[in-house]
Order: sequence, then structure tokens, then C-alpha cells
Amino acid sequence: TAMSVSTAADGIDDSLYSRQRYVMGDAAMQRMAAARVLVCGLDGLGVELAKNLALTGRLCTAEDLGDQFFVTADDVANGAARDSASCPRLAELNPYVRIERHSGNVELPDESLGYIAEFDCVALVGASVDAQRRVSAACRTKRIPLVCAAVHGLFGCLFNDFGDVFQVNEPAAEEPREEFVASIDAAAGCVRTLDGRPHRLCVGDFVAFREIRGANRLNSGQWRVTATPEHDAFCIEAEQADLAGYECGGSFVLRVQPVQLQFRPLEHFLDGGPAAEGLSEALVMPDLGKDRAPLRLHCLHLALLRLGFNASAEALASEALACLRQADTPTPEDAEFVRRLARAAAAGGRLQPMCALFGGLAAQEVLKALTAKFTPFRQWLYLDAVELFGDDAASTLPTLTAGAEPRYHRLAACMGAGPVEQARRLRLFLVGCGAIGCELLKNFALCGFCTADGGRLTATDDDVIEKSNLNRQFLFRPGHIRQSKSLVAADVARRMNPSLSVEGLQLRVGRDTERTAFTDAFICRQDACVNALDNVAARRYMDQRCLANQRPLFESGTMGARGHVQVILPFISESYGAQQDPTEEEQVPYCTLKTFPQRIEHCIEWARDKFESSFACKPALVARLLDANGNSPRNIAKRLAADEHVPDAADAFRYLRQRPTSWPDCVQLAGKKFAKYFIHRALHILRAFPPDTRLPDGTPFWSPPKRPPRPVALNANEPLHVSCLLSLARLYAGAFCVPIPAGSDSAGFVAAMLPSITLPEFVPSTKPIETDESKSRADATADSTAGSNADPEAVLALFSSLAEPLTCQPVQFDKDNDSHVDAVASLANLRATMYGLDTVDRLQVGFAVSSIALASTP
Repeated sequence: TAMSVSTAADGIDDSLYSRQRYVMGDAAMQRMAAARVLVCGLDGLGVELAKNLALTGRLCTAEDLGDQFFVTADDVANGAARDSASCPRLAELNPYVRIERHSGNVELPDESLGYIAEFDCVALVGASVDAQRRVSAACRTKRIPLVCAAVHGLFGCLFNDFGDVFQVNEPAAEEPREEFVASIDAAAGCVRTLDGRPHRLCVGDFVAFREIRGANRLNSGQWRVTATPEHDAFCIEAEQADLAGYECGGSFVLRVQPVQLQFRPLEHFLDGGPAAEGLSEALVMPDLGKDRAPLRLHCLHLALLRLGFNASAEALASEALACLRQADTPTPEDAEFVRRLARAAAAGGRLQPMCALFGGLAAQEVLKALTAKFTPFRQWLYLDAVELFGDDAASTLPTLTAGAEPRYHRLAACMGAGPVEQARRLRLFLVGCGAIGCELLKNFALCGFCTADGGRLTATDDDVIEKSNLNRQFLFRPGHIRQSKSLVAADVARRMNPSLSVEGLQLRVGRDTERTAFTDAFICRQDACVNALDNVAARRYMDQRCLANQRPLFESGTMGARGHVQVILPFISESYGAQQDPTEEEQVPYCTLKTFPQRIEHCIEWARDKFESSFACKPALVARLLDANGNSPRNIAKRLAADEHVPDAADAFRYLRQRPTSWPDCVQLAGKKFAKYFIHRALHILRAFPPDTRLPDGTPFWSPPKRPPRPVALNANEPLHVSCLLSLARLYAGAFCVPIPAGSDSAGFVAAMLPSITLPEFVPSTKPIETDESKSRADATADSTAGSNADPEAVLALFSSLAEPLTCQPVQFDKDNDSHVDAVASLANLRATMYGLDTVDRLQVGFAVSSIALASTP
């Protein structure tokens, strides 16, 4: 089957591709949009690959129901072909992807492969050795990247050939991080980083400097790293004169250089066997605990290709060990390893999760080939799950347990009928039904988990489906938007396997539900809990619950092109909370976030904190106060008039005294906040620390990484200013339940209002500015609020004047809500502008905020 991808005429659909666009970049997205990919083979692995990108005309079998999620029981009964059954369902995944069935068959020896020239990349799935040879030769002739993938029983294989010369424009998955300079030794040509931070550079890298004072020549061009004597020091190729005169400040960043890679053709490895030149370098080592596994698996894979997929287990094991002897002397462990995997493969087994894994890996390699972004595997990748082999696994499919369902035959051939039946009776608790949660539900359904008497899968997620979810949460379709994630995901998974006993709940896991729905008794009834969460706090909470109730926990997560999996077994393995994520170890001083931001990341964190404080925490406090008093400000006033202590009344007063009652009021309030954040704050700081301020030792106070702020004048012609006011006004309207008139929720309306907005005059403040980097937020907040209690008479007067009934509702930040991301992005970029920092697009902001741990969260 052939697949071509095209975007709409007006460019990239940001509401669908926002996450992918940030990770891949616009240039890579455009190359993907123009690409045509040929995927040959549509078994369980092929459909995973096709799902992650898109696809021979084999008929659907009952066994396909165990790993091919787009094949149904009706397709098997009607004798449908795999591609006919799958292509329409694949097309539903993305309206921007065109999927076509191709009439070619690479397995036919007389088939002309001229059509391969039409494609930008070819992916072969589970093809015979003759087909692989012919397609490889055709791809080499046309200089088309080739990706081969296969899953045999309990192991999988991936092979890349991107040609004699393949240039990777962006080898690393992470953007280089800017670091600050502490000092420069001109004589040694050595640069030392500020605060001993690691430079993460290698000899041969190139760096660019900026804002260096004194040695100004460093601020132009790129400089080659010649040595890295210490983790926080590196030397550059420069004349002493280039470095002489350095005074202070400055920063540097790695300048990524393209890398050229060379690949050997598939025939080289097939003909050379284990003695092929360069094989040891071409075998990727994914698991240092199995250092002999890559060569063992390669020999077994070659045996399968040479003898055919219908060979007996004994023949496969014998051929594989003979192959291994050409490179090494097999040990008894080698022989047992090969025997087990050969038996599962010869029995026709196939582990569905292995299909999911290699489908994702192969799809990512195709994207690397199309975009020249990220370093591809060179050239063979093998992974196995030999530990799952069951001693009662059958030698051939027909000898499986007579009563077993055909959809589980392939799994039973790998694990044995007993473990399969155990899996069917599992009780599992899945927390989160997003991208990972959808994949897990699909895997559980296809493997038959929770499908027999006593088995039960409980999946919970309190979120609803947004359009941006459709790009990576494949159980959902456009018709599901605004519906419950957990309910829809459970329903779709049940359609994959009607025997699946699954319940979807719309509840958040946390303190609020641990005494009702998710009690200790509920956790103890589970055989295991599975995390599919998107934040650290929730992960830690589930870790604590499972630890307390001695339940296994399977933890996973993704961040851009990276991912992690952790298996947590009580009394056996380390818990999730035993380690801190690297991002949490780099605690940014509160005064840096509050007053002296050094990077755009600090501005984003400040903006996210403002969102949480202004639109979630404070409204929640007001709502709690109102709820305790019948939503009646008059009741609160009566209690205050009777000199009764009313908890939270003073704090609520500070928030409610600015309460807007109309949409124009909301815009006016947004304008006042603009003045407070980006005009008055800058003036206050400069009044306390004028530009010529010096430290006791005589050095300038304002030297990098400290930057003096500059007031930002509100301008109706600046889109960023208008976006900020519009975003803040929407949020205030949401928090104070103010209706927005039709036609006025627009940038044009806000821009037209700007001339009528009266900004408050700057009044010098006596509030001290914190400069002590050792102080925490709590310390600084306690100092700044000391003696700032509200006037009791003013509090009483406000609550006496408020209309009844009064409602106030918190706005919880949602990374999939465009208006929420717009608010954080505009606040962050305006703060960056005020401090002379580089701004970033909203995609980068949206990606960054999903990993921020908030200082303002109670």
C-alpha cells in the first residue's frame, strides 16, 4: 500500500500538529508533508508502522485479531484482505494523510519494481529474504532510504539503509542550551562557565558567544572547541588577542553542525553473515545487561531468512548456532537463549507489544529519513523478551490448547497457554487515557488482558478530548471532540476485543477521591496499577499509594522525542519517588524568577505561575469562601460586622475589589495588569537599582546574567500586546463568569478599545526587592506580606456592596487549550522583551509549560 502525506493549502494545522511541530520544526514538517512512503506488509507490525505514519493483500485471519487492531471479526468472517480492511480505518486517523492501496507485490519474483522511484522512503515489514534483496537493490539504485522491520515470536529486528552518504542536519533531539560565562583565561584560551554548570561540549564542537564585554571579537563568528579539561571549562581555537581584554559577562551556545553518515547495503550483511565487515559497529547495543544478545539475535534472524519462516525450531536453532560459531564460541547460555526464541518463532508466535514497539521505532526511522532530523540507527537494532518464554509454549499453532481463542494463539505460542489465561484474569488500574493511555488500552485489548471471569480493567481520566489530541491519541476521532477521554477510549478498546471487561471513569486520582472511588481497598484489589500521566505530582501520588498498598506500578512518560519506562515492584525495585528528575534538581532561585530572569525559560515559568495564581488559586480561594457562606457576600458582611473572624476574607477582598462586571471591564482590567507587570515593575526595579549601580567590590550590579528591565509601552499596533490583553480579558471573564458579547471576543475589538484604556500612574513602592538567591518563595512571600493586612472597614464595605448571588470559578490551566497557551506565551514574551531576552513562539511555550512544577501550587 502506498501513502502520501499532504497539508492543507493554508499550511500546518496548528490545532492538530502543535506538539509535533515543536519537536520536529517547520522545515521537517514541510518535508514530511510532501513525502510519499511505501509500506509493504500489513500484519500486526505493519499496521503499527502504518498507524504511526500508513501500508499486501493477504486475507485476514482469526489470529490477526490478536495484534492487528484494524481487523475485526467481521473482516475474518467475510474473507477481507488486510489492506482492504485496514486502509479506510487508517484514513480516519488523519484527514491530511492520503492513503492509497498499491497493486504492487514485492514478494513476486517477476514483479517490476519501477514504481519504487515514486516514493521518498520504503518500509518493508516481515518480507522474505528474496523480496528484501530485490527491494534493497532497487532503493540503492534510486537512492531511496530503506527501513526493514520484522517481529519473530519474542524478538524484533530493525534495519536502516539510507545510502552511501546521508546528511543529518540536526543530529540531537534536544535544543542546545545557552550557558553563561564566568571567566576567560586569555593565555590558556580557556572559558569557564558560571556557577560551575556543565558545558556539555565535546572536542570539535563549535560555539557562538554573545554579550561578551571586553573581548568583543568573540561576539562574532563560531569558535571551535579544542579541549574540555573540566566539566565547567573548555578551550577554544583562538588567538590570545581575541580573548585579551575580557571584562565580564557573556554567554555561549553550541552551534549544531550537520553530520554525514555512511550506510552499508543490506546485501553486504546478508552475504557476509556474522563475519561481514563492520557488523560489530552496525549492531546497536540497547541493553548493556545483554551484551551478547545483538549478535545472537542477528544470527537467529539470518537463520530465519535463509531457511524461511516455516522452518522447524530445531533447524532454526541449529542454523543460528552454526552462524554464531563463525564469529564466536557459543556458550550453553547462548544455546538456550537461541533455542527458546527459535521455538517461539517457529510456532508462529508473535508478541503484540513487540509489534507496537517496533512499529513506533520503524515509523520514527522513516521520519528521520524524510526530515534529516535526529540521528538514525546504524544499522541493525534487535530487542527481545526471552524472559516471557513459557515452558508450556506449543511447538506449532495447531497444538495449542483446544479451547483457546484463535486471537490469542500467537501470544500463547510465545508465553504458553497458562500465562495467557493468567493475563486474561488480571485486574488492572490505568490512570490516564492520553497518548500513552490509548496505546496501553489497545495493547491490553489485543493481548486479551482482563477478558476472562474475574478480570477487570479500570481506566480513569477527568479530561476531555481536544483536537490537538488527535495527532497522537489514536483511539480518538474528530467526532469525539469534547467527549470524555476515558469513556471513549474504553468503548473503542472494547470494540477491538468485545471480551474486554473495561470501565471508564471521569475522575481525577488524588486526595479528593482516595476516600471515595480510589480507596486503599480498591488499590489492593488490583493486580497492578499503570501510570499514563503527564505530570510529576500525579506520578508521585500514585507511587505513594502503590507503595503503601504494596501493589506493582508500571510508570511511563514522554517528553518530545524522549521517553521512559519504570517497573516498580514492592520490596524489589526502586520506587519512582526515590529519584528526582534532572529538571527538578536545577532549582532556580526565587529572586531570579521574580526579578532577574536570565533565560526565556524563567519568563515562561513566571508566566505560568501568574496564570496559576491569578486564575486558579485566587478564584478557588474566593469560591471556597463563597461556598461556605451560601454564595452570599451579604452573609460574609454580616459576620464581619459582628467582628467574627472569617477565614480568607482579607485575601478574597484583594481579588474581588478588581472584579469586572462586563466584557469591556475585563479588557480594562487586563490593561491595568499589563501596566503593573511590564511598566510599573520595571520602573520599580530601576528606581531601586539604577543602571549605574555598583556592588561593594566595585563591579557593575547590572552585568550578565543580570539584565536591567525596560518599561514596555502599551501599543495597539503590536500584536503581542493585543494578544496579551485579549488572553487576560478572556481569563478574567471566565473566572468572574462575565459573558462575552458576540463579535467582541477578537483582537480587533481589543485593539479598538486600547485608546480608551486608562493606565494607572506609577506610584513608587516601598516593597523591598529580593536579591538573596538563598531565599525560597515562601521566605520572600512572608517578608513581602508582613504588615500588609487589608483594612477591615474596606473589606466590610466591599462585601456589603457586592451583588447577590456572587460566583467565582477557578480556571485550571489546560495545555490543550489554545487561549490558555496564548496567555502564558504573551506574558512570557512580554517579560522577555522587558528584559532584553530572546522571545519564542507559542509552540515552544506550550511544550515548556507541560513540564513546569508550579511554585504557586498549594
